[in-house]
Amino acid sequence: MEKYDFVINKTLLEKIKNLAKKRSLSLSCLIREILEKVIPILDKKHLKEKRREKEYPIVCATHRVRVYISKKLYNQLKLIHSHLNTFSMA
Repeated sequence: MEKYDFVINKTLLEKIKNLAKKRSLSLSCLIREILEKVIPILDKKHLKEKRREKEYPIVCATHRVRVYISKKLYNQLKLIHSHLNTFSMA
């Protein structure tokens, strides 16, 4: 596992903290689990949809979260971002 810092907004951070507490997981484990579950959906979008212009809203991401994920998963996210350009890598 590699160490990556993600930035999210306060509202999302609180939701993730609450879910992590309910599931007795660390933030890193929960975020990794979420990313692993959503990557197949993003992969399908990546393969079937054409590249878009920037569409994501400004989310005021101000809270840093350290997440341990595989380099492969991180590279998948970067590739999808590069192709679709629909979410901020922050």
